[in-house]
Amino acid sequence: MPLGIVKFSCEKRPTSSEKLFSRRIKTVFANFIQQGHMIGMMNPEDYTNPQELRALAELLGPFGIRFILDSLSIQISQQIKELLQLVKQNRNNLRMLRTSFENHEKMNETTAQLTEKETFLSRLQVIGVIIEFQHSLQRALEYVMENRVPYLLAPIKEMHSSISTFEDLDKQFRLVELCRAAGLIADFDVTLCRHLFQNVPTDPSKKFEEYENCCLLLVFAAVTIPFLAKDQDSEYNPDLGGHKNNTHCIAKAINVVATALFMVNVKAQDANREEEIGARMVEFLALASSSLLRIGNETGVLSRNRDAVFLLIGDIVKKSKHLTMDKLETCFPYVLLRYSYASVQDRIR
Repeated sequence: MPLGIVKFSCEKRPTSSEKLFSRRIKTVFANFIQQGHMIGMMNPEDYTNPQELRALAELLGPFGIRFILDSLSIQISQQIKELLQLVKQNRNNLRMLRTSFENHEKMNETTAQLTEKETFLSRLQVIGVIIEFQHSLQRALEYVMENRVPYLLAPIKEMHSSISTFEDLDKQFRLVELCRAAGLIADFDVTLCRHLFQNVPTDPSKKFEEYENCCLLLVFAAVTIPFLAKDQDSEYNPDLGGHKNNTHCIAKAINVVATALFMVNVKAQDANREEEIGARMVEFLALASSSLLRIGNETGVLSRNRDAVFLLIGDIVKKSKHLTMDKLETCFPYVLLRYSYASVQDRIR
């Protein structure tokens, strides 16, 4: 049963509309929804909800849940390696995009030259669904711990709130591991970071190249997000709090991947990691906003689910500890977000 839940939630293709993760009801289920209406019958084995995951946490305990979480983190690290390979294939074009985001004509021309855009976005969606499932498992474990050993969980929560005060990375990692074992969600994934550390080169010149690749990965994400509007499955369902193809999960994917990459790859040895992550996320926000605003006047396929994709930029900001709505307002009009929310609501009425 536990393996079946993991397989159903993470191994079926999240972009194929076979299943959908609903943020509103915290449930993963087979997608039997078309034009806002349920079709067919839903089998009990075709969904998993918080109650099932709490039962799973009761059965497996902290060690069993940690085994599943670590296995999923390894899957994420493999997906990130594939993303970095796609970045290397498009390295020159991404460098140009990073420095010319105010030149709309050049941006359009260079973006069109990028290869494997759909593959890149698909892998981001896969990562996002895995992370959402990880966090659902952790919330289930926290619920069980709260009911079983509240006296043990209370001091761990106190330590959880002080993770960022430790400057030593090894101490942070140990504390995050402790919190994770109790079901508390931290700002970064220790297992993911350790797997990424294995690929960090020792040569200083190659180290900087790897750091630049990480920066370009966020550039790639920023300039390709508008292409999600072409997909008819990018339609947003307000009742379920998500897109049919799990595009909404990209918000967590961007934040978790960026944090992990820049916890591991820094520009200088003595660089402040929190400041580095914040700077790269602000750069991502500027590029993504510019890319999305360029499709604002489109009338072709890019206008199909434009409003649904506009909502994604707001989600990314909400889920980031380094971005604020004030920063978003400087590069993306908030009135567009309000209009997009109203538009997706009207579409299903």
